[in-house]
Amino acid sequence: MRVGAGDDTLAHSIQRVRAAREGLGDGVDIMCDAHGTWTVAEAKRFCREVAGCNLGWLEEPVCADDKRGQAEVRAATDIPIASGESEFTRFDFRDLIDLRAVDIRSPISRSPAGSPRRSGSRRWRALISCASRRIRGAGR
Repeated sequence: MRVGAGDDTLAHSIQRVRAAREGLGDGVDIMCDAHGTWTVAEAKRFCREVAGCNLGWLEEPVCADDKRGQAEVRAATDIPIASGESEFTRFDFRDLIDLRAVDIRSPISRSPAGSPRRSGSRRWRALISCASRRIRGAGR
């Protein structure tokens, strides 16, 4: 189950995740998406506060441009970090991987005009290289 985080205050996001875990029990995976809205400090706090909720992943905890900040968040938590919706080249993904900023790649294939594609993108072929570095895909 996807639970939005980063849609309101940090405290509300924490409360929402805790309520979801309590209501769903341990038999349902919970994944959160912060939409890149938090600072590094806020993302770290969120991760500490929901550590006992056994999240499947936290997606885009900080702005996509702050890859080093995302790496800092990843280093501070056991929650897997998903990222990649804002990455468009193999070099972008290489940077995420080299900085150890991502556990799960979650790309969206887009045409040059920006509309989503279903297949045939060079971007997807470039991501095959991620597999050799043991980065999971989000399985969208």
